[in-house]
Formats: sequence, structure tokens, C-alpha cells
Amino acid sequence: RKTILFENAKQQEVVHTLEQWYGVTISTQGQASKPWNFTGKFQDKSLEYVLQSVGYTMDFHFTIEKKDVRIIYP
Repeated sequence: RKTILFENAKQQEVVHTLEQWYGVTISTQGQASKPWNFTGKFQDKSLEYVLQSVGYTMDFHFTIEKKDVRIIYP
């Protein structure tokens, strides 16, 4: 079982972890409206599911094209 656990994680930590787990490269466009302090646990979830959950909390959208992920702030 694959479990990813974040506790009060900053953006850099979340991005690095997801890049390692899913073998993708993540870039950002724009600036976060608030400092990241993300807590969450994901067990056997797809990258898309994880990004949707984090994006809902941290207020961003994203695109996935093959191995390139872009986080887009409003």
C-alpha cells in the first residue's frame, strides 16, 4: 500500500514528495494567496486525486500533460 502523509507541509515539501512518488515534474504559475500549511493523508490515490484535494484546500487549479504538471494560482 502506498500512503502519502503530509503534516503542516509547505508547498516545496508537497511538490517534492509528489514529484518523487509519481515521477512527474511540477511547475507553478502565479503566487499562492496564503502560506501553505497542508495536512492530509492519501492511500493508493492517483496523482489527479491528490492534486484535486490539495488544490481545493490551497486554492489552485492544475494541468497534467504526460509527466508535466502545472499548478496554476488564480
